[in-house]
Amino acid sequence: MSTKISIIIPHKNSSNLLERCLSTIPEKEYIQVIIVDDNSDSNIVNFNKFPGINRKNTQVVFNKKSGGAGRARNIGLNFVQGEWILFADADDFFTNKFEELINKYIASKADVVYFAVDSVYSSNIKKEANRDKKLKGFIEKYNLRANLKNENDLRYGFTEPWAKLIKTNLIVHNKITFDETSVSNDYWFSVLIGYHANIIEVESNSLYVVTHRNDSLTNSEQDIEKLKIRIEISSRVYLFLKLNNINYEEPFTKQWLWILLKINVFSFFSTYFSLLKKDKAFLPMLFKTLLHGYNQFLLRLQKYI
Repeated sequence: MSTKISIIIPHKNSSNLLERCLSTIPEKEYIQVIIVDDNSDSNIVNFNKFPGINRKNTQVVFNKKSGGAGRARNIGLNFVQGEWILFADADDFFTNKFEELINKYIASKADVVYFAVDSVYSSNIKKEANRDKKLKGFIEKYNLRANLKNENDLRYGFTEPWAKLIKTNLIVHNKITFDETSVSNDYWFSVLIGYHANIIEVESNSLYVVTHRNDSLTNSEQDIEKLKIRIEISSRVYLFLKLNNINYEEPFTKQWLWILLKINVFSFFSTYFSLLKKDKAFLPMLFKTLLHGYNQFLLRLQKYI
């Protein structure tokens, strides 16, 4: 049987969690697994017993120069053999409905199939976490009413690459790649996937389990340089949606600007004015962000009065 599904997994310094992820993927001839190691530390990872090395239909690529998850996924795309692509993070895993759900959509005419997810704590997978709430909300609303607003929430609001079954030709034909940045490297990719997909399908059953880790990149403290990267990418999405007349309000630029304002006022204004040079459409964000900051100040002040 020819390869139908290629699963790309970026990895760095978490071989025990990668092993857990692999254990939830059936070893079938039609499933190709591509693991891209992002220059893991040999003091942490035993390369002689690296997960997937002797696994059936599994290719392990060792990148000797750290480039982050975006770079690792881009490398993985070069080795894809399947008609469909799935992405997974090494610290997450798939549900026991994986094979059932994949077989349900393997002959689909859709360009992208969006799946629901579950969420647990990585250290205790019996304990539920809350990283699934937003996506489940999108899927429930879409299945209740498949209107343009609810469809755009999935196409442009579901910003992670996992839990999406993506036609390989969609990525290749439109030359879609990941940003190779330290943070937010999947946002632009996910938006372009949503934009270029002609047909989508939505599945309410969970294919994937996203985990919560206190030491993960998502939960790390935001520093100014990382915030600037997030703002650059989210503002790029903002302009793209605006220029293409897509009725969806990009939420993250305002959010990151507000956090930057709290951390460093000078960095906030210098970043904001660089956005304004790109497009005057960013002008209302200044007033909204400052107004939000003023309201927050008043709320805090009331506690002391």
